[in-house]
Amino acid sequence: MSPPRVIRRRVLFRGRVFDLVRDEVAIGTHRIIREGIRHPGGVVVVPMLDRSRVLLVRQYRHAVKQSLLELPAGTLKPGEGKMTCARREVAEETGWWPQRLRLLTRFYALPGYASEELTVFVGEGLRRMRKPPKGDDDEYVRPVVLTLSEAMAAIASGRIRDAKTMIGILLVACARRRA
Repeated sequence: MSPPRVIRRRVLFRGRVFDLVRDEVAIGTHRIIREGIRHPGGVVVVPMLDRSRVLLVRQYRHAVKQSLLELPAGTLKPGEGKMTCARREVAEETGWWPQRLRLLTRFYALPGYASEELTVFVGEGLRRMRKPPKGDDDEYVRPVVLTLSEAMAAIASGRIRDAKTMIGILLVACARRRA
């Protein structure tokens, strides 16, 4: 059987961050309709102040009408490299600069209907910036420092409910336990 191919694409909505599309897809002799979100992708950083303390942010998320405890993260700008984006996001959201970034993993956030791929880094050698860059006008974030143990407990208790944050913290905690 030949691989699935898009026969027709219609853009239903063009947004600031993503587009909503309706695709007609040929899979063998079948034709199906799929609606989905086209997203440029993003980065997530697990900024480690030292071996046991992680820097998170508390951020209001309108979709769930709550402030969530999250890792610094953001959407790639056109032509922007992932490491550049990662450093920019940590600086804007926390006021710290990661001197070293190490790739942890990449994953699809919602592959059933969105193309968004997130790249997760651990940030080390953090330095506090004298004059951090201004973040997005629509972002209201506050840095929060937790130990890895506290972050793991926050995941277990449901205080941390953001999937990208859970993935990043769990990967770092597992790696630290093996080392």
